[in-house]
Amino acid sequence: MTQGADGKYRWTFRVDMLTNLSIFTDVLKVLLISVLITGIIMFLIGACADGLSADTLRFSLSVMLIVGGVFIVLLPLGYGLYLLISGRHYVALFTLDEHQIVHRQSKKQAEKGRSIGLAAMVAGLAAGGRGAANAGLMAATRGTTMTTSLASVRTIVAKRRQHLIKVNERWEKNRVYVSDEDFDLVLQFLRDHCPQATVKG
Repeated sequence: MTQGADGKYRWTFRVDMLTNLSIFTDVLKVLLISVLITGIIMFLIGACADGLSADTLRFSLSVMLIVGGVFIVLLPLGYGLYLLISGRHYVALFTLDEHQIVHRQSKKQAEKGRSIGLAAMVAGLAAGGRGAANAGLMAATRGTTMTTSLASVRTIVAKRRQHLIKVNERWEKNRVYVSDEDFDLVLQFLRDHCPQATVKG
């Protein structure tokens, strides 16, 4: 980490996604929430159509189990493929000052991300899956820089073992990776400059 003449802190962090599973666990949480929402929707549809019954509940649970089972099988396979294509590492550049933190993918990482997104879009179109194609398109066209205003941060979640500080606004979540030697400095800086934030961890 270096501090420039402009007072901004700058550093680069290289995440080994095979040993640091923070990204994998976050994706898993999102998928589990999706499975739960799917089950609730199916239950409400069944309840409106046939009334509340044990059969409606059993059907909803079976849908959740089937969808959850598919995700459990596909997620590790998809993550392994992503590791293979991305070279196992995620490289990010960070800039921090008293007003904001900027998370920027390295140029090489951004190019790999676009390639993976385009491949997912083509695969989704070939399989006739509009959802997969749309997800791939979003990944391919997503920006490579995320800027978080410290004044808008609601929660700060410190995960020292993963070298990760989550800086969360209401709708946006920024993942800040920091080395062991700089972790306390960055965490304290964020505590001091995020007046609305609750700190966890």
